[in-house]
Amino acid sequence: MKPIRQLTDRFFYARFLSNYPANEFSIFAEMITSMKHSLIFFLLIFSFSAFSQIPGWTHTQPITIIEHSGNPVTNYQLKITVDTQTPILNGEMSVSGDDIRFSTRCTGGDILNYWIESGINTTTTQIWVKIDSIPANGGKTIYLNYGNASATSFSAIPGTFFGPHSSTDSVSNGNPGGVGDSQRGFRFYPNEDLLVTAFGKREPTGSTRYITLFDNATQAIIHQTQVSGPAAQYSYQNISSPIWLTQGTQYLLEMFQSSTDGYYYGSSTQIGEHLTYIDMRYCNGCDQNTFPLNYLNAIHYGVPDFWYFTKSNITPAPTYELGHFTTSMTDELFICFNDSVSIPLTILGGQEPFDIQWTGTEISNDTLVQPMASPSDTTEYHVTITDACGYSRMDSITFNVGTLPIPNLQATATIVCNGEWAELTIDTVYTALWDDNSTADSLIVSPMATTTYHVQATDNNGCQSFDSIQIQFQTPVYLNRSIQKCFGEDYHIGTHTYTSNGTYIDTLAGVSNCDSIITTQLTFQEDIDSQIQQIGLTLVADLGATGYQWVDCTAGNTPIPGATNSFYEATQNGSYAVISMIGSCSEQSNCIAISTVGLEELNQIDNLSLFPNPTNGNLTIQSSNSQELKIIDIIGNVVRKENIVAGVSKQIDVTSLGAGSYYLQSRTKVIRFVIQ
Repeated sequence: MKPIRQLTDRFFYARFLSNYPANEFSIFAEMITSMKHSLIFFLLIFSFSAFSQIPGWTHTQPITIIEHSGNPVTNYQLKITVDTQTPILNGEMSVSGDDIRFSTRCTGGDILNYWIESGINTTTTQIWVKIDSIPANGGKTIYLNYGNASATSFSAIPGTFFGPHSSTDSVSNGNPGGVGDSQRGFRFYPNEDLLVTAFGKREPTGSTRYITLFDNATQAIIHQTQVSGPAAQYSYQNISSPIWLTQGTQYLLEMFQSSTDGYYYGSSTQIGEHLTYIDMRYCNGCDQNTFPLNYLNAIHYGVPDFWYFTKSNITPAPTYELGHFTTSMTDELFICFNDSVSIPLTILGGQEPFDIQWTGTEISNDTLVQPMASPSDTTEYHVTITDACGYSRMDSITFNVGTLPIPNLQATATIVCNGEWAELTIDTVYTALWDDNSTADSLIVSPMATTTYHVQATDNNGCQSFDSIQIQFQTPVYLNRSIQKCFGEDYHIGTHTYTSNGTYIDTLAGVSNCDSIITTQLTFQEDIDSQIQQIGLTLVADLGATGYQWVDCTAGNTPIPGATNSFYEATQNGSYAVISMIGSCSEQSNCIAISTVGLEELNQIDNLSLFPNPTNGNLTIQSSNSQELKIIDIIGNVVRKENIVAGVSKQIDVTSLGAGSYYLQSRTKVIRFVIQ
């Protein structure tokens, strides 16, 4: 039974559920361009004399707003459609609608800003109301108040919408111009729906101008008005009826100059924060009604302007119901035996505090909105809700209770040994969830030790129960592993020693006749070439390793900080070696003594340099000696040779070598460089 409208001898109410698409309450332009989606709600107005009103007002009608986006909403402009004709005919509302007010409480509370867009004294009056806040996925009830003959109009665009904003954002810099009988303006499109309330101008002669808004697609005039005002400042004239501009639609805003008028022009793409500038449009030798076809980019001419207002845009948009608060609760809920569930009642709108009264057994608290229910059998719960304004509503939910499954967990063997396994099964009418998160009908297990296994059995209704069984195991029976050794090492297992790559299977005797079968994937690392060569003061290692560390042999093979390249240039006399690494294996080279650092004859060592480094392809090389230089790749191949003249810079193109690391080698020096 859902939901029940409760009628009392104190009041009557009428409520109409909106089936509007969510976004059509916030996008007025879509109602204009797609009337097949328009849905009109006729509000039947009744007197609620038994309840409190705003002081001085005699009639109140609740309107409940529902949020759908999942986020809290603030300062939202909701468009509602109401019947103002009926209460006006009944003498309950002012003919002008000046006594219309919207409040946050049935007794008044905060008065909300609103704007009557059209249709007063009709059955389809369009009103925008600025809602202060709506909770996420929740509801809020506001109250339409009327019936005060002395009230003055509260309807206004300012305060209801955001603004005003300027379409040119006060563009002012530029030069004065003077082509007469011309249109000057700009083409644009709104980034969201905009409400235009005034046309404006800024020009150097202070004459009255025609400001015209065109539809770019049809070239039709949407609105035209004359704006007067002094020179060199912005002046505005309210238009008779505000205009909605539709998001994404292209428009032209033009200012007409007669033969003696002037205008401003200058380089600019500046435009209001809610619009996108396209180009400047103009015509010469035309009048105020001519659609301009000529255009220039990145410039403003004129300058025409308009004021506009914006609104909150929420997707999906909130919807509304004409009536008091509503509830959200499923009709039926299935639970399993012994489960306790919070009754999923949500109150949307209304005015706190609420009086809650549940009926039904096995409920934690019959005055909470969402009490815990623990029925042992199918049970129907009813709730009556009354808000602080005296509006009441009833709802109900039925709990269907299901029995728990009996898994009957069994195993093909409860003791296994020496590579044996056991299969675990439950009754096939249930869905199984095993310890390893698998869901097959059965589970094959081979644990490494005595283990207790569990299963969760789920029936078709989603009810679950658990069962467990213990499987006793002896010592491990199988083991697979991968072993890596360095070159020259050997591997021992049991009575065997292995020195080469291969897969080896060994049987190791265990207790209780449970032999262990060890399968080993054995891999020996390749030999590391640890030879180094000396070129002047530079020591160069083999390039096949993945890592390097140069050491000082005279200091007990102490690592040299920062010396981790494949080459090392000695800065002082000593004995040096390199540790070459591949993976976890390493090999140290022989030590090479260098004793010529700082000797006078070392002036013969090349003063070799290159730049830029890294390079995108062009390389400049300088050498103090004339000689042939070699370019070596990362694996040691000579990929290029270059002859260098002492003291003469040489530019070479190394693009063809490809991206990567390379070495430039002279007779006495090696330099690493990178091609990007």
